[in-house]
Amino acid sequence: MKKYLTICFLLLLAVSCMKEEKKKANINIPLPDTVRPSNLNLWGVSRYSNIKLRAKPEDNSEVLKYITQGSILELIKQSHSTFLFDGRNDYWYYARYNGLYGWIFGSYIDIYITKSEAEKKCEEILFSDDLENTE
Repeated sequence: MKKYLTICFLLLLAVSCMKEEKKKANINIPLPDTVRPSNLNLWGVSRYSNIKLRAKPEDNSEVLKYITQGSILELIKQSHSTFLFDGRNDYWYYARYNGLYGWIFGSYIDIYITKSEAEKKCEEILFSDDLENTE
């Protein structure tokens, strides 16, 4: 009899554990979609004066800062697709400039793989006689 009771008890315990596992497995916690930035590790140099660093990658978005020609930006991520803006088709780039983060349109910057390349281009622009015409 003790054997029978022990087996029933173990069987009952195993079944109750399985039910708890099923309950845990069915828990669904809805989470908001997150956009994982793909760190580009690229650098940009502004080609013109008064380029707008924007809050969003849109032409009517708030202007966070006006960037001068020859400024260096750290490019963090790029938009998923190209956009037609100001008659040009290019990507928007999420960038860091002097501790400020925002979006800048790709046609207004030259892109470099290393910071030292960007710094060299910055020096060329700043010490050239013809600012504004670096196309």
